[in-house]
Amino acid sequence: MINYNRLDGVDQNTTVQWFNAAGDNISEDASLEVRAPGTYSATVSKYGCTLDTEAVTLEGEPDSLYVPNVVTPNADAINDFFEIQGSGINRFDLVVFNRYGRPVFEANDLSFKWDCNVSAGIYFWRITYVGCNEAVREWKGWVQVMP
Repeated sequence: MINYNRLDGVDQNTTVQWFNAAGDNISEDASLEVRAPGTYSATVSKYGCTLDTEAVTLEGEPDSLYVPNVVTPNADAINDFFEIQGSGINRFDLVVFNRYGRPVFEANDLSFKWDCNVSAGIYFWRITYVGCNEAVREWKGWVQVMP
């Protein structure tokens, strides 16, 4: 989601109309919240003068995740942390479970680093997030913590 509000000088004497690529009037607010890729433009009127902005094309970034399946927290500076890389991710939630189904780690920020302060073994994780198209997605998997 992008909030496009780069129109300067907008006040109570200004009218703004936002249009999509098909020319449909999609909003009359001073700012536009964009939830989908596309081409957008605005017509701004103030004191009888009208200005058509240049069209802006916004390309969508597909959501993606990279989740490692092995972590070696042995302080050698290689794979010492369980961390996930991703893009196009909103409202991220991660829960890591032990083999008995008990949560051992939770995070709600994609930039987390877990030091894996648990016994060696296989741990199961569940990730829930909202992608760039506002769809809720869930991933499940496992990570092996090795000494």
